[in-house]
Amino acid sequence: MPGQWTSNWQEVENWHEFRPEMICDDFDPIMKDWKLVHLGIVVKKMDPVVNFWKKTGIAQFDNKSFIFDASGPVPGLKYYGEPCDPEFKARWRVGQIGAIPVEIGEMLGGRSPYKDHLDKFGEGIHHVAFSTPNWQESYDYLVSKGMPCMMEGSLGGWAYFDAHALGGGVNIELIDFNTKGYDWFARLVD
Repeated sequence: MPGQWTSNWQEVENWHEFRPEMICDDFDPIMKDWKLVHLGIVVKKMDPVVNFWKKTGIAQFDNKSFIFDASGPVPGLKYYGEPCDPEFKARWRVGQIGAIPVEIGEMLGGRSPYKDHLDKFGEGIHHVAFSTPNWQESYDYLVSKGMPCMMEGSLGGWAYFDAHALGGGVNIELIDFNTKGYDWFARLVD
């Protein structure tokens, strides 16, 4: 029966290689090549959060943080289809909590989807990021499902989609690591 979930997780062989089509037969084929890249967590102050996770012994973080500054301006950077706030600035740190890659973001200024999330929901998971070899097709697919594109950049293939607007509970980031301009992040998480 379409949409039927398995009644027993034991029926899913190799659960560590889980793919949604293994348990749901109406899974859209466009997503079959999506790969989980990281969870994006937005916080008010990064250092205490990173230190907490490091103290647990289950997390590792790169010793470097990187800063995104839109005061450039950054060509093609859009926030809900409009030029991005030139005051937008954020600090990011890449790491891993258990087996899950994460990026932790601290907002330093300006309007952005991250600031919106902090104001509306507080600290927590902002997005689930997927890489896809068919980036434009995946982008168009999410738009066709009614998900507004919150932010995107033309210097690399990436975009955030507002799944919260549709009751999805978390946003989606699509990444094309093959696009020139985004390969720097691929090196950080490899």
